[in-house]
Amino acid sequence: MNTSKIFDYKKSRSMFLTIAIFSVVNLFAITFTDSYFIFSSYFTQLIAYIGADLYTELNQEIMVLVGFVGLGIVSIIPYIVCFILSKNKIGWQIAGLVLFSIDSLLFLIDFFGLLAQGYYGGIVDLLFRIVIIAMLVCGTIGGFKEKKEQQNQQAPIE
Repeated sequence: MNTSKIFDYKKSRSMFLTIAIFSVVNLFAITFTDSYFIFSSYFTQLIAYIGADLYTELNQEIMVLVGFVGLGIVSIIPYIVCFILSKNKIGWQIAGLVLFSIDSLLFLIDFFGLLAQGYYGGIVDLLFRIVIIAMLVCGTIGGFKEKKEQQNQQAPIE
């Protein structure tokens, strides 16, 4: 088995862009249709659900909806920044991994709360989060391997 495919830094980096795109789609899908896609930021989903609920409860006050959609977009920006800046610095890959891990911990808190109430709908979300984190970790490892190989190639041969 070719381990370079498992530890592909570029593919791992692209996960941040994928998360950002699906998060934007989710932000509007949840706000306007009450449906969502997996593979996105859970924090953004929460913002969208809270905004949609408040919009309904406050007699459809449009500024509430605009404010929460704006907040949701702001919550997606770090993933885009990590995607762009991780091209040249592996530290941004690590920052994105930490960001998504914290987001996943937030998801786990809600997931276990829903499990306790007998709702099992988040299992697929959990599995996807595990896969995404594994891909990010493997990609980060691959990035360190690539960096080490580049340093070895640039080192003068005595």
